[in-house]
Order: sequence, then structure tokens, then C-alpha cells
Amino acid sequence: MLDTDEALIELDRLDDAARAILFTKGRTANSFSSRPVTGEQLQEIYGLMKWGPTWANTLPLRIVYVTSPEGKQRLLEHMNPGNVAKTASAPVSAVLAVDNRYHDQLPRLLPLPPRNARHAGGRRRLPGEDP
Repeated sequence: MLDTDEALIELDRLDDAARAILFTKGRTANSFSSRPVTGEQLQEIYGLMKWGPTWANTLPLRIVYVTSPEGKQRLLEHMNPGNVAKTASAPVSAVLAVDNRYHDQLPRLLPLPPRNARHAGGRRRLPGEDP
């Protein structure tokens, strides 16, 4: 059996520059470059985001990247008036939403065989779900 110190994973410490970018100097963007954002860049952003905390490697987060002029116009119609100009000037907007029914996909995404009476029909019961 490992003692507690052996079980700990040694993590690298962020240097001062990385900590500043993430925590102390980061601010909300209020202006944007006119440079387009590529699909590869959006994939890279998503690739980093997916490593955040999860339950069983599942995420209820849904993202829609709005890049077309038509999509941008539809989005602007729903923005707070104080954010319209800023949003219109961004080369891409990301609409973030929670999928309140993401757990419906768990039997397909996380197929677990029944192990005891808490499981019904091959599907794990969710916390708070009636037996």
C-alpha cells in the first residue's frame, strides 16, 4: 500500500507570467482585432476547455460558434443593448449553454453493465431519480 506522500502527483508550478495571464491580469475584452478566427483556433480553444472538471468525462456544456454575418445578426437581436456594438465587432462569438438533458445520452456515452439493484434495464440511476 502506498503511503500518502507516494500517492500524491507532483504538479509543475505555473510561472509568474502564466499565473498573471490566468488570474491577475486577465480582463474582459472590450475591443477586438479585425483578424478572422480560424476553425483550427476554435478547435484548439475547445480542446483546452474539455480538460476542465467533468463527471465521468461528460460535459453538459454546449457551444455554438457564431461566425457568419447572418448568424451574427440573429445573435445581435438578442443581446443586451450595451453589448451589441462590442459583440458586432468581434470576429466570432461563442454562445455557451447548459444541456439540462445531457444525462439522457449517458447510456450511449458511458455504457455500464448493471451491477446491482440500483440499476434498471442496463441504465444507471441518476442521483435523485426514483427507483
